[in-house]
Amino acid sequence: MAIKTYKVGKVLVEGTQIRELQSAALTITLGSEDTQEIGESWADPVGTGRAWTLSLTCKHDPADTVQAALRTEFLTGDGLLSAVQSWVDGSSYFAGSGALVTNMAINKSVGPIDTVTFELQGKGALSWTA
Repeated sequence: MAIKTYKVGKVLVEGTQIRELQSAALTITLGSEDTQEIGESWADPVGTGRAWTLSLTCKHDPADTVQAALRTEFLTGDGLLSAVQSWVDGSSYFAGSGALVTNMAINKSVGPIDTVTFELQGKGALSWTA
């Protein structure tokens, strides 16, 4: 069994690597609808479309250009990004052809380092490169 430690993982937003990344969670889902007919006792799902979201948590660095760009898109822009790549190792990554910044949260507390979390919702296809 090969266990991933993600020491070389990274996230690129519009070609630039986000700094101070602590975690990235890519979630890929398949929507479904039930085509079960009256009288049947078991569901009969059919896939209706795929979706993906990417959650990024970073040490809050207002000077980081990608964090600043994500913040600006969320607060004052249309929130649309043209390209997102989520690298899982030195040569393999998921690439999204576009994304919408749907959420931003800054966590401040006594003691720990401040963090910022961005939620990106995929707009278009997600591909895999190995």
